[in-house]
Amino acid sequence: MDNPLDEIINKNKLLEDKILILEKEFNKTKEHLKNILLKKIETFFIKQQTSKMVS
Repeated sequence: MDNPLDEIINKNKLLEDKILILEKEFNKTKEHLKNILLKKIETFFIKQQTSKMVS
């Protein structure tokens, strides 16, 4: 049986691993949202330019 210190170290390692996974997921989500926003901004400006040309 592990001693209490080993148990704490093992739990800490598991938590660190989970944090790393969450950080990676967060960064992927952040990048995805940034790309969506950039696309919406680009579309907005294209529509603005098109409406100016039509006017």
